[in-house]
Amino acid sequence: MHRSLLFIIITFWACGFKAYGQDVLPVTLSQPKVRPGKVGQNTAAYVVIQNHSPNDLKLVKASTPVAGKVELHRSFAEDGIQKMRRVDNIPINAGEKAVLESGGLHIMLLNLKSTLEDNPDKPQEVPITLSFDSGEKLETLFLVEKGGFSCH
Repeated sequence: MHRSLLFIIITFWACGFKAYGQDVLPVTLSQPKVRPGKVGQNTAAYVVIQNHSPNDLKLVKASTPVAGKVELHRSFAEDGIQKMRRVDNIPINAGEKAVLESGGLHIMLLNLKSTLEDNPDKPQEVPITLSFDSGEKLETLFLVEKGGFSCH
């Protein structure tokens, strides 16, 4: 496991999430990854979002300074063809998790403003802000890694 990712996870568990100086959602993130891509291309980001709250939550938006636009998407097969569609939100039921992974729910980064490169010796980090239906926002760093992603 990369040191940066381990640091993020340990920090969030030990300190609780803080965003913009305030306590926020009882949520933990694990395995935040984004695929490499070149300027002008699209790529995808993946993460596991665990809801420790007694209330249902919805991820309603994601944003990053490295893309012209960010959308929430779902991949699915239709008539034997893999397709992808934008979704308005990603529900995270109380006490459960939402797995954003290749072939399922994910975050699309459209029209990259800078190149994202996979470098195992010094992983590139991409800040992505997740916005929830409660109005809370959570920024975390996603590591650029190539390869298939399954967050189970």
